Amino acid sequence: MALSISKLENILASKGIMIVQIYTINKLCVYLELFIASTGDTAMLYIPSKYDIPCNDNIPSQKIKYIDITESGSIIEDSTEEADTDKIYENVILTLDSQRDISDQIASSYKKDISLSQTTSDNSIEIKEIFRQLKRLRLCVENIRYKICIFYKSFICCIRRDDSLECFQTVETNNSHNSHDLRFAVTLDLELFYDKIDNIVLDIKTVRHGIYSVLDKSQRQQTAYSKKMLEIKVAQSSKENEVIHRIQKLDRQIDEVETLLNDLNNTSRNIPLEALEQETQLNTNGNNLGIYGDIEKTKIQTQATQKLAQVKNLQQDTMKLLYTIKAKREDLALRLDRIGFDNIVILNSLSKNFQIFASL
Repeated sequence: MALSISKLENILASKGIMIVQIYTINKLCVYLELFIASTGDTAMLYIPSKYDIPCNDNIPSQKIKYIDITESGSIIEDSTEEADTDKIYENVILTLDSQRDISDQIASSYKKDISLSQTTSDNSIEIKEIFRQLKRLRLCVENIRYKICIFYKSFICCIRRDDSLECFQTVETNNSHNSHDLRFAVTLDLELFYDKIDNIVLDIKTVRHGIYSVLDKSQRQQTAYSKKMLEIKVAQSSKENEVIHRIQKLDRQIDEVETLLNDLNNTSRNIPLEALEQETQLNTNGNNLGIYGDIEKTKIQTQATQKLAQVKNLQQDTMKLLYTIKAKREDLALRLDRIGFDNIVILNSLSKNFQIFASL
């Protein structure tokens, strides 16, 4: 089924949503990264394969490739094969020959290819950690149609509609998410978008704040368990309070910037209305003012255009600021969740070992 990206862009724009990035495979849209102007939230819109939507050159796009990964996060196609040292060295047998340079013989005997996967050696541990995290987080969304994905470096790790996991990697290196920071986005498919089009903005915000709440609650539980196991209450409480204060500070900043963005959005809507009201008042009071009336109308329109341009610039700056603050907040929450979960697993194993040791 063929659809137009321009038509989809117009529908999204009518809801205050803009497309900031298109992810493509074979020049067809697979994911659209969305930005919601009214809330500063980001989301990923998945395009099912039955909808053939070609890429639009007017919107930034990234080519991506599917990475074949197991449920545990192991990269199948890039698994590193251990080198068999006996086979590597089995032909390194030197023969004394006065007619041949021995250095050439040695170099020739060592000519063996050892293949190591760059993807695995550089990123396999981090990808496994992200998949472990997604397997926990999908418990939060298993009963709803919205899912989530996590960005890391050039990777996009996603929970699919059937709650299985998948991973993509951008082909180009100029990806805006190509950093060590972790960031998540709410994902939805095209059919869900059309089903929930009137509530999509609120739904995405609700899911995102739900994930915030789960991560924060999990972090508090993990911290409490860690304190109990290690009995380092003073030191860990001090650090916990510091982290909690950082999160609370970021949350306050998000609330303040969201309020500012909402005020700017209201202002941008009111400027044309105020200009129209002034023109109407001018016509009412002056009846037929002739050229003077035309000059005054032009003046009103020019001032409105200038004010609107100033507000638009402020909106852009505010949206960028909101994006940055939310990215910091999400990176902190996701990293705390991973650290806390790992601490529980390790400390629980240590506790069992201590009990076994005590019983010897």
